[in-house]
Amino acid sequence: VLLVFLMRRRQPRSTPKPSSAASDVYKRQLVFSPHFKPWDAIKDSPLSNDAGLIPVNRYTLQHPTYQSVFALGDGTDLPVNKTAGAISSQSPVLVNNVARYLKGYDPNASYKGYSVCPLFTGNNKMLFTESLFGYPYHSFFTNNMKPKWIYYFISRYLMPRFYWSLLPRGRWYMSFIHI
Repeated sequence: VLLVFLMRRRQPRSTPKPSSAASDVYKRQLVFSPHFKPWDAIKDSPLSNDAGLIPVNRYTLQHPTYQSVFALGDGTDLPVNKTAGAISSQSPVLVNNVARYLKGYDPNASYKGYSVCPLFTGNNKMLFTESLFGYPYHSFFTNNMKPKWIYYFISRYLMPRFYWSLLPRGRWYMSFIHI
């Protein structure tokens, strides 16, 4: 997976602002993530597709052939980055839809395709690249494509506590963003 995005280069304070948008200078940043290899147990099962991933409805997370199967995370064929931010926004959708399925109702929660990737930019600063099924998205009140120390603080000190202590126990979802 290759993520390419543009960041506006800051102009020094002593330099006057350019008069037209055409003179804005951009720098390009490339981010590489390792290729994901599907698990053999899934790849060799009838649940998987040709790529070895579990096909699911991109909104309900339900398998198209086996209606009693729901899946989330890295093993699915969802067109999103495989991140903790993605799975934490998929979790409440899956929990709701499985509970409704077990009661005999149709799934009604919808995954919006949210994914977030924190990128360290140096000097204890970080930026968050967020997307909804690959389209840029901003859930923060400020421009999250601008490196900030608060994003570094969140990612370095808060997110590990949420990820390792609350998320596995089902006590924290990113439902403040989507559901």
